[in-house]
Amino acid sequence: MLLRFDEVSLAFGARPLLDHVSLSIDVRERVCVVGRNGEGKSSLLRLARGETHADEGVVWRRNGLRLGWLPQDIAEHGERTVGELIADGLAAGVADGADGESWRGTQRVAEIASRLRLDPAARY
Repeated sequence: MLLRFDEVSLAFGARPLLDHVSLSIDVRERVCVVGRNGEGKSSLLRLARGETHADEGVVWRRNGLRLGWLPQDIAEHGERTVGELIADGLAAGVADGADGESWRGTQRVAEIASRLRLDPAARY
């Protein structure tokens, strides 16, 4: 198991976003988070990354688990390339590490851009 939520609740003010949610994500399992704007998708992912804490319940992450993240609002990044934005979304150290990590990071960015049919050199 990579990630588990046990009876997790999260609210902002009187509005609950997550109400006693339980879920688990296993190795090689793929998950899609879908919902309307403002329904808690980003909050759920922030909980998974450990960037925020649940009001109730337990969030468990496997030791060493790395979650990549591409910000929802990228306008604040200014004039950057698609490849730079993808690299930002990869786990820390992948794109700029030493001993060949930079090459592997570049390859990973190219792979992701290709799968999404994006031009990594295009400016946002």
